[in-house]
Amino acid sequence: MGNRYLWLAVLVGMILGGCSPDMEKLKKDVDGYWNDTELSSYIDKVEYVAGEKDGSYYPITIHAELNERFASLSQTKQYNTLRNTIQYLMEESILPECGNADCDYENIIATSKGNTYAMPFGSSMYDFTDLPMLINGDEWVTSDSLESNESTETTTSSPSEDEIYEYMKQAYDELTNYGDSYVPEIHDPQVAEMASQQFGITPEQAGDIYIKKEMGQ
Repeated sequence: MGNRYLWLAVLVGMILGGCSPDMEKLKKDVDGYWNDTELSSYIDKVEYVAGEKDGSYYPITIHAELNERFASLSQTKQYNTLRNTIQYLMEESILPECGNADCDYENIIATSKGNTYAMPFGSSMYDFTDLPMLINGDEWVTSDSLESNESTETTTSSPSEDEIYEYMKQAYDELTNYGDSYVPEIHDPQVAEMASQQFGITPEQAGDIYIKKEMGQ
């Protein structure tokens, strides 16, 4: 009689508590997707951690150790790489295979060169437009904030025509000893190329700006 009640208690416990996730099965399932993600070329090691059961699912956090090349990427590239990886995993595997338990993706936490980058999988598999990325636990980044920063940088860093002209005028003076050794066929393309490299414009644009300023336009 005692054994019968013991087995009944175990059975009720299994029904109420569910089965624990099979992490080896999960690893085998999800590992097969990494080679096709944007994160694949930066990965050194991946581990999976199951959290406490939340409702019907066990939340799965992916811990990815990345090489130093990821830390050297621009913040925009880091953000897009993590977001696109999450989108791929959600669209291809949807729910990770955990054996008899039900699992769901929760976060990806990546580390590279002493920095930590965390991003949630989001509440919808169809909405990846503005997932937040948390850097080192204190800096939140979204696609909107990145676009705003890039717009500000573009506005503040764009050189004026006066800057370009003054740079080219100084280059002419240095290269030609203030015009004493000026040879148009040599120095015009040389200075235009220097301005092109300095300001990120074409040599033709640099030449046009210099001529316009020289003519007082």
